[in-house]
Amino acid sequence: MQKTTFKTRLLALLTAVFMIVMCVPFAAFAADVNYVTIYWNAEDGKPLYTSKTNGNIEAPDAGNGYYWKDNMKNGEPVYVNSGDVVNWADLAANAGSVDAEGNGFYSFTKVAKPAAPKKHFNVTFTVDSNKGSFTDYGAGPVVFNGYEDEVGDQQFDIPAVTAKEGYKFVGWKGQGASEIAWNADAKSFGVSGMCFYAEGSTEGYASIEAQFEEVKTEPEEPEVKKTVSVTITTNNEQGIFPDYDGQEVIHFDNLDPNTDQQFELPKVEAKPGYEFIGWHVNGNEVGAWDADAKTFGITGLAHFEKGSNVGYLTIAAVYKAETERTVEVTFSVDPDKGEFEKNDLYTSPAANVMKLTATEFDGTQYAIPTVKAKAGYKFVGWKGQGADVIAWDAEAKTFGVTGLCFFNGDDATTGYATVEAVFEKIEDKKNDNSSSSSSASSSSNKTTTASNEKQVVKAAAAPANTTKVLPKTGASNVAPLLGGSLAVVALLMGYGVYGLVLRKKD
Repeated sequence: MQKTTFKTRLLALLTAVFMIVMCVPFAAFAADVNYVTIYWNAEDGKPLYTSKTNGNIEAPDAGNGYYWKDNMKNGEPVYVNSGDVVNWADLAANAGSVDAEGNGFYSFTKVAKPAAPKKHFNVTFTVDSNKGSFTDYGAGPVVFNGYEDEVGDQQFDIPAVTAKEGYKFVGWKGQGASEIAWNADAKSFGVSGMCFYAEGSTEGYASIEAQFEEVKTEPEEPEVKKTVSVTITTNNEQGIFPDYDGQEVIHFDNLDPNTDQQFELPKVEAKPGYEFIGWHVNGNEVGAWDADAKTFGITGLAHFEKGSNVGYLTIAAVYKAETERTVEVTFSVDPDKGEFEKNDLYTSPAANVMKLTATEFDGTQYAIPTVKAKAGYKFVGWKGQGADVIAWDAEAKTFGVTGLCFFNGDDATTGYATVEAVFEKIEDKKNDNSSSSSSASSSSNKTTTASNEKQVVKAAAAPANTTKVLPKTGASNVAPLLGGSLAVVALLMGYGVYGLVLRKKD
């Protein structure tokens, strides 16, 4: 074996020491990070806020319109919003200038968020020139445009539309972000949310068109003039119209139903044995005037039959004989179909009969007895006989006795009228509810096991703050282990080289 020289041994030793020394900085750099000091800097570089942490940390408030930019990264920057949680593992892995005690440093800078692009709206109104035009703009179109954030909630006037002859303007229809439909009374509109914006575009559009309906004009029919015929009568056996040469009937024809003119009533002269007591009036309503009446108007008094242009009004002189005559009006009801309600004006000779006694020329209007129909029937009115046929509907409430009753001869002192209640039978309506009731009962008793077995599982709530994950470009948690391993390998290699050199043959 050849001996080694001192120079050779020294070279081997220096080689081993060099390899060990080269591994020491890496091992120190890979040491665990115990704390990270974070500098939250303003835009001018001055620290706005400093925090030291050994765990996750929430970013401080950067202010409205600002966020935090990560200054430790290369390439694309990382932005952190106010309140975002920064992950401790990312801070430790990316911390710069880590000292021997494991204290690292990190920094963010407060920067303004870029302004959102402005949304520009375009609202176009159009009108079919064949059907109408814009009142103030002619044929149009009328366009409204601007920036949504500048106009805000401002309301714009909808253009007025004038329809052409044969058409009627009825409203608006159009399309924007959704279908637009306004009626003809719409006066204003706002642009917020109105227009359609294509994805990624800041230009929005809405198109609205005036709507019309065709108006079909019917030829106007010539106006038919209505007239009124007034007939005034007397009974020459009881009294006369002395100014009309014994005429029993006087006519006033072709009178305007809406005239304000007042007409004179004829003078009346009663014959011996009679007294003139007034007038019986029959037209749109039945009424009575007293003997002092001198004139009359016809507005609203005449009755017009359906489809007739000639209305009528009759006025009859009413006399009272020196011997006062009485009248008896008897009302009856079929007890199987209905019954009377109590009325103190009438006597009741039977349960289903009510009788009224009065003087013949009494001008009083008497209440017609109230009838209550029994089950299965409906009360529809009255029918009877007196001086003439009597027919009243169920809505009739009063009647007068003058001229109503029949007198058996001029010497008769009592007149009679009989009136009977008229009913209609109501058909029975059978409703068999037994099957439906049974079915409902059966349905209500069914169990709903499937429904009871359903379970509702609530999803776990998302964390209040999001964790901002920073890209790992520096050391990681395996760095200390790797550094130590390399140091051991270097030591062994140095020792091996040294041993080989010592044993190398010359």
